Amino acid sequence: MKLYIKDNTSEPIYYQIYRQIKDYIKSRKIEPGEQLPTERELNQLLGVSRITIRKAIKFLTSEGLCYMKKGKGVFVLEEKIPIEIETIKGTKTLFNSLGMNIRTEVLFKKIINCDDQLSKKLEVPKKTKILYLKRVRIISNHPLIVENAYFSLDRIPGLEKYKFSGSLYKILKEKYNIFPDHSEGCLDYKPVDEEYTKLLNIPLNFFVLQKQCTVYTKDNIPIEVVNSFYRSDRFKFNYHGFFR
Repeated sequence: MKLYIKDNTSEPIYYQIYRQIKDYIKSRKIEPGEQLPTERELNQLLGVSRITIRKAIKFLTSEGLCYMKKGKGVFVLEEKIPIEIETIKGTKTLFNSLGMNIRTEVLFKKIINCDDQLSKKLEVPKKTKILYLKRVRIISNHPLIVENAYFSLDRIPGLEKYKFSGSLYKILKEKYNIFPDHSEGCLDYKPVDEEYTKLLNIPLNFFVLQKQCTVYTKDNIPIEVVNSFYRSDRFKFNYHGFFR
């Protein structure tokens, strides 16, 4: 990587460094996952202070182009995976459509009693038997999503007998003739606790994208309540708005 500093310009030195490295990343002359030169190497190359170099790196990390690995250095982030907010697809179907390999690790499945919140969302009586399913979705060999899903066993009897290592919605369609049609919910950012740092291989208090929604049939019958946690450094949610 060749960098240079211009003296006859009003552009600050740190910004010159930031802009040039950014151009290298955008043109893929530095590949995703590749390590940037160290502070020491940039200091020797450019003859500028480490404080100036750190300021340039801070701009790159705050823009989501790079990230720091403690004790290892600064690395180029991989491109974020686009998800369309308006489109409802099963997770496996979605990532297969993007040409990405996905596998599922079932952490546990257990039958619980329905609480007040699930009773309202699934529109079933309290203490109805609920299947609680917790899974990690591993995409291109990286754990990127943790899903907590809840289903009424009165509405979908016997669902607990399946393994759920593949497409859950495929089971609903083929075994129960239940077809997801639309969903309602919200997106939020939140720091994760120690459990999720281990599951998603992220630092403590790392902010994730939390997606909470209820999935319905065409007749507005609730099928599933799902609370998902996405690595915020690996996803972006797109939407299309229309003026009416």
